[in-house]
Amino acid sequence: LFGLLGPNGAGKTTLIKTLCTLLWPNAGTAMINGYDIRREPKKVRASIGTVLDIQMGWYGRLSCRQNLLFYAQLYEIPPSRIGKRIWETLELVGLTEKADDWQQKLSSGMQRKLDMARALLPDPPILLLDEPTLQLDPQSARDLRRNIKEELCHKQGKTVLWTTHNINEAEEICDRVAIMHKGKIVAIGSPAEVKALIKSVSYTHLTLPT
Repeated sequence: LFGLLGPNGAGKTTLIKTLCTLLWPNAGTAMINGYDIRREPKKVRASIGTVLDIQMGWYGRLSCRQNLLFYAQLYEIPPSRIGKRIWETLELVGLTEKADDWQQKLSSGMQRKLDMARALLPDPPILLLDEPTLQLDPQSARDLRRNIKEELCHKQGKTVLWTTHNINEAEEICDRVAIMHKGKIVAIGSPAEVKALIKSVSYTHLTLPT
């Protein structure tokens, strides 16, 4: 579970969009699950589940279950497994009680959970999560962090790239973290190592004469 930290405009979302092949890199390339994002984009997309900070691709007057059924068919999940898989993902994100509610009636936090359920639906080995706890209440955010760390990473062995502004959130769950600034990685290591680097920076305050 790798955390990517940085302020708005640092390039975190741009990196996620590039890794999931929504954006074409200006130079260089990246490997996802052994596949080159330039040469093998279809294989890359088949290897990942992505949550972005945008609301798109949902049908408001279909229920959560119906929306996920549509995506399960696009993902070519075998019909015999679709019902069980939809329920598993709804259960993992804490959305089973809203399974038959219209998508457009969900709160922003519930819609965020549905985004997460869609990313998990095809059971990808790699998850690219762009601020997944955004808009969630504190308890839901804690539950999601715990489920991702314990269930997806520790038990299922998935790889997760998690972007956040919050060093405390990254420290709570990430194995390693990097700090991004203006499109470049400026620090990388364990959460404790990176936090120590931040604390070690000293500042000189100057008082100008009036």
